[in-house]
Amino acid sequence: MPFRIGLSGLNAAQADLKVTSNNISNVSTIGFKQSRAEFANVYATSKGGSVATAIGSGVRLAATAQQFTQGNLIFTENNLDLAITGDGFFSMNDTSGNAVYTRNGQFKVDGDGFVVDNTGSRLQGYGVDEATNQINTGVITDLEIIATNIAPKATETSSFVANIDSRESIPANVWGMDANGTVDPLSYNHTTSFTSFDSLGNEMQTSLYFRKTATGDWDVGIKQVDANGNIFQNLGIAAAAGPPQILVIDAATPLDNITFNNNGTLDASSTLSADGKIEFTVDLSAPTNPVMTAGGGTLISQNIVIDLNDLTQYGANFGITNLTQNGFATGQLSGIEIDQSGIVLARFTNGQSSNLGQIFLTNFTNNQGLSQLGNNYWGESLSSGQGVVNVPGQGNAGLINSGANEDSNVDLTAQLINLITAQRNFQANAKTISTANQVTQTLLQI
Repeated sequence: MPFRIGLSGLNAAQADLKVTSNNISNVSTIGFKQSRAEFANVYATSKGGSVATAIGSGVRLAATAQQFTQGNLIFTENNLDLAITGDGFFSMNDTSGNAVYTRNGQFKVDGDGFVVDNTGSRLQGYGVDEATNQINTGVITDLEIIATNIAPKATETSSFVANIDSRESIPANVWGMDANGTVDPLSYNHTTSFTSFDSLGNEMQTSLYFRKTATGDWDVGIKQVDANGNIFQNLGIAAAAGPPQILVIDAATPLDNITFNNNGTLDASSTLSADGKIEFTVDLSAPTNPVMTAGGGTLISQNIVIDLNDLTQYGANFGITNLTQNGFATGQLSGIEIDQSGIVLARFTNGQSSNLGQIFLTNFTNNQGLSQLGNNYWGESLSSGQGVVNVPGQGNAGLINSGANEDSNVDLTAQLINLITAQRNFQANAKTISTANQVTQTLLQI
């Protein structure tokens, strides 16, 4: 009997050594969670037997328990390196389509644009509504980073905050323009310009001219120059064949006359639209040299609304405080950003950004019940409970850190000490067997 007790001790010490060795070997494995050997004593008693005189029968390995404590963060310069602080796992689909879970956030983009790990498993996330570019939490998909150019957007609206000088006099000259398309500077008081865009992303120059007509009354004229230098205007100037070709904006869009209140604010009802906004339509296919030829298709008419509601008329110099418009040219992918809530944002060279998806995390009731699958993966089991999907930072889910990886949570010093302890336990149990053998030999020699 002492032989078997000692043997169980040897087996237990050997299991402890194996667990410790496995921890030490994975001390640099990203996302690895250390385990510990847990033991239980063994008693062989029959029903009705005396507990007081029962002698133990040794020890057995009760469990190899994973320890899901937080690992230290290792910061990198790769935005696709991700680390979870708190609870939760990245959800992956392996190459066979099976759901697996990991804390290893060493991700990259494969040849098809999908975010994958070193084994080719694809990171899962929420999709994006194509119409609104908003995250759609009702769609779970393989996270994909599309490297194509972002489509241009034609300018539709513009607004600006500015002051026009109430002290100005009425200009001496009527509206005029020379052969080069330059508006007579003596025919207006103030002007400002901004870059707008057509549907192909070509830059256009849109200029506003303010001409005082009476106290508190101003005409607002428009001149727009397309990508080929064609000029569209509503200044009452006749069309000219050019070059540059000068055209008249739709006759239904005459000069807007605006009026200011006694306190210097705009009387919105004075604009043609009666809402403080001026609107004009440019037929970009009208010139003899349109931006696109007929064989390649011509640009359609473009409608632009300019909001003047923040325009003031005070006794101060003319000045623009802010000017915006909603169009942009095409742009190439310049970088990827991932915030703590898992939203993946693509940034483009034209200054625009676009949501590509949102990484979610999966939580389990009992992390120690997860099945270890290798390759830094865990699998759901009956003991772990069913996985619950959460947005990072909500529910029990932790946060995502971009540009970092979670190091193994193995404490190397503690493991080396445990290695010595397990070795001594092995030696002590071996000594038990050796002693039992000596006793047996003595009995045989009687």
